[in-house]
Amino acid sequence: MKLALYIASLETGGAEQQMVRLANSLARRGHEVSLISCFGGPLEAKVDTGAGVRLDVFKPGFRQSGLWRFLFQGWAVFLLARRLRRGRPECVLSALYASNAVLYCATRLLRNKPALIWSIRTTAPKQKALIRFWYTLCRRVSPRVDLLLANSTPGLQFHLQDGFRPRRHALMPNLIDQPEMPPRAPRSPGAPLRIGLVGRIDRTKNLACALRAYAQACVQADLAPLTITGPVSDKGYQEELLALCESLGISENVHWQGHRADLLPVYATLDVLLNSSDTEGFSNVIAEAMACDVRCVVSDVGDSAQIVGEAGCVFPAGDDAAAARALVRIALDDVVFTISPRRRIADHFDPEVILGRFEEAVRTVL
Repeated sequence: MKLALYIASLETGGAEQQMVRLANSLARRGHEVSLISCFGGPLEAKVDTGAGVRLDVFKPGFRQSGLWRFLFQGWAVFLLARRLRRGRPECVLSALYASNAVLYCATRLLRNKPALIWSIRTTAPKQKALIRFWYTLCRRVSPRVDLLLANSTPGLQFHLQDGFRPRRHALMPNLIDQPEMPPRAPRSPGAPLRIGLVGRIDRTKNLACALRAYAQACVQADLAPLTITGPVSDKGYQEELLALCESLGISENVHWQGHRADLLPVYATLDVLLNSSDTEGFSNVIAEAMACDVRCVVSDVGDSAQIVGEAGCVFPAGDDAAAARALVRIALDDVVFTISPRRRIADHFDPEVILGRFEEAVRTVL
């Protein structure tokens, strides 16, 4: 197949990582793949041009934020249409609402229109005005989308119930490059349990619940300092979290590590990944940590419980007491797991199987 993939940026977010992995994997399977980006970013270095992926980045010469970023995406419609007209792909695929809208507009400018595929990577849109704008636009034009791919069952159900009407739809879990993820070193007998949070500092991640759970668990078990790794997307929320740490008396035991482009060394230092999100689709972080053989304690949102299965612990979203009990049981070796996290990912999320499903779904719209 001849495919073109489009996404606004190549920053280190989950959707961006998935687009790069998909492009690389499809090229290695013999397909002709172009990866087009409006702004580019650090993940350009991860694109496997040696496997045949053609990387094309617009890169405007101004600050990539705010009004300028919004306006440039309008101009990107014409730039993208020109490249699609020249490359003549059989199908085009995008991810995230803004990129989906831009790609749709670009295809409307083509005489010979390729099959249009959108990827939905969230359970529900955030309430930010700009995201709601792109979401509303996508919903209105969705009847002209040939295939809607969702990475989680709740995400697909939400969008269909909220008015998305694509011609076809299918589930496609995230791709996990397990061979590139070495297993962590096992916990030494009697050593304190190493717990970490990985992800954006954002209200949807409900880090406050995780901090309260950690504080409660510290009273009953020997825990190492809690590490929090991820970029700050809401500075006001981070200030609230710092104040919460102070009130809980755990400020000295919480280490803020900031943004890390490479998370493999982070996973290698953990025994448990704690994910307390209020909303998720298919969490990259949970699956990647499990691929490194890290136990996960996760809130029951999106497909998190399905990912973890019998290899970890699940608690009701927002229930810090339940999360704390799970952490204590793991710290005291008071819970028996029937399978390792790494084996769970290998058994249920084989990338070759997922890619086969993707190819089969795409061929139905060609």
